[in-house]
Amino acid sequence: MPDPINPRLAELCQLFADDALDPSQEEEFNTLLRNDASIRDAFVAYCVHSQLLKEMLKRDKASDIEPSAKATLPVQKQISHRFVALASIAVITASLLVAVAVWHYWPATPETLITEGDSRPESPVELVAAHWKITPTGEADYEFIEPTLVRLDRGELFAEWIVGDDPDQPSRNGEPTELRITTTEGEVIARDTRFIVGTHQTNSEEEKPMLRSLTRVFVLSGLVTLTTSLGSIEGTSGELLAAEVDKAPSKLTMEANSDFAWDLYAQIAKEDEDGNLFFSPYSISSALAMTMEGARGRTAREMGDVLQFPDAVRRIGVDDQRIPWETAKIHTGMGAINNRLNRAQKPYALKVANALWGEQSSRWRPEFLKTLDEPYGATLRKADFVRSSERERQRINQWVEDQTEQRIKELLPKDPPVITGNTRLVLTNAIYFKGNWSQRFDAKQTNDMQFTTASGEKVTVPTMWFDPGNADNKRNTLNGYFPFGYAAFDAQGKSTRNRGRTHFEILEMPYAGNELSMFVLLPTKHDGVPSLEQQLNRRNLEQWLSTVEKREVEVYLPKFKMETEFDLVPTLKALGMRTAFDGADFTGLCESGGLSISAVRHKAFVEVNEVGTEAAAATAVVAAESAPPPTRTFKALRPFVFLIRDNTTGSILFAGRMMKPTGEQ
Repeated sequence: MPDPINPRLAELCQLFADDALDPSQEEEFNTLLRNDASIRDAFVAYCVHSQLLKEMLKRDKASDIEPSAKATLPVQKQISHRFVALASIAVITASLLVAVAVWHYWPATPETLITEGDSRPESPVELVAAHWKITPTGEADYEFIEPTLVRLDRGELFAEWIVGDDPDQPSRNGEPTELRITTTEGEVIARDTRFIVGTHQTNSEEEKPMLRSLTRVFVLSGLVTLTTSLGSIEGTSGELLAAEVDKAPSKLTMEANSDFAWDLYAQIAKEDEDGNLFFSPYSISSALAMTMEGARGRTAREMGDVLQFPDAVRRIGVDDQRIPWETAKIHTGMGAINNRLNRAQKPYALKVANALWGEQSSRWRPEFLKTLDEPYGATLRKADFVRSSERERQRINQWVEDQTEQRIKELLPKDPPVITGNTRLVLTNAIYFKGNWSQRFDAKQTNDMQFTTASGEKVTVPTMWFDPGNADNKRNTLNGYFPFGYAAFDAQGKSTRNRGRTHFEILEMPYAGNELSMFVLLPTKHDGVPSLEQQLNRRNLEQWLSTVEKREVEVYLPKFKMETEFDLVPTLKALGMRTAFDGADFTGLCESGGLSISAVRHKAFVEVNEVGTEAAAATAVVAAESAPPPTRTFKALRPFVFLIRDNTTGSILFAGRMMKPTGEQ
């Protein structure tokens, strides 16, 4: 605690620790810190991760008493170790004047490492590898992957480069060995330095039920680099580096894609209030994000707004009117999600493919092609639209058919013509998914049942049944295995266990591997889908899904198959993307300019049966000149909303609604 001689400083420190400083108190506090070195010393000792900093200072003090215990520094570092530590206090305080809000996320009462009166700290563990000494603090959760590669999942580590001639700890080519420490948010890289790295989960200010992860590095000496998917930043003695997983491109992109998904869902549902609906928001987002890379000015602003790009990717400064978005962050996020979805050895089939089809006589900007190549794998395929538009249409359709296992055919129709001699660029995205349920339904238990439509009409539909009272299923539940997740909500979207107040229910049906799930949102009333749809947005869905818990559920679900096709131009115009179709500026695509979007085509297919789900979708953007208590029963025999979601990234791959089962099942 600061010196009791200055009670005002003690009061301000306490307010700071409680995050309760008002603007005038904050200014007073900053002035005290700025003008008085002794106050800075006291404040740092009290508030800036005090136990670790005290450890460093006491170690330096002990080294003054016992020089033999002090490691010899290289010639270029022959300066007072104590001076370095004291210099760190002065510089970190200067950083705090700018980033004062960062520090208060550290736990207010970290585990005590030093007892009163000790001249040097007691470290529970000190691990030495390749000239690096790693000291964990408290209950740090970490693992050595290699001698100089550490994965830190939680807690703090003190890392210090040590000098020695031990042949079992060689440096490389006589140079200090590089140490890498990875966390959820990024990677810390250091040579010949001393630093503290910590990663913690803290409550998000905006959404308290959600957790965010924060990694910080406090540099005590030398140079440390913190690399994240947003880029790299270097810090020297006394500087604080910070990275939040909330700010990672994959999270920004997932949130933007989800916001756009439900905007698009609402608009399509409005255009056909009573019909079945199924589409891939991920496919559409991908195709439009690729197209937007070449947009400029008003065209780019409208596209980014409709695609729900967050403020974090909005450009400020020079040329921000012409190029209003930092699209690299979105592309990096899409690339990370694509890499995850396309990775090998998955317990299900899932692939995402992208392609660019460009008129061979046009001069496409190399920077545009390069930007889309790595994150999307969308290399340019030369096409002769001018002389052979029909051949190129068939070629593109065949590519889509191949990528979707023959489920999506004729994405680009011959009549009305979509590909003509005026076509200059076609951007395509295809997504295919086939997964088995983690708990399959017994086909012998499937029976015809009555499905009640929104109008009250009764339709006979083959209905799958999972009976938790079945002997085999009962044995599983007695062993603690519940295959399905369930939650119920009232009219305000609040979780409830009162059947009388239930407005809608959610059933989670995981696929093998539990990485992806289908979620079925079932209103209590047969005409309740429109009311439920009014509440559908990313934040509500995240909150609802966070309350879903595994429990014993009796499930009735109709088998169904659905094929849909959309011309999305009117839909996107209604959402605010107008200029892209008329008077567009796509000069980032082609040197000659004069391009606008002439068509946005989307087709989707889904089949749900006892074994699992098969789904596919494709999107094409054509540029031409100009989602254990008593047993619950979940009976989906009335209209419902459903979605297929990647549970790791939160990405919504497919979404739809079943209003009326049709066709042969």
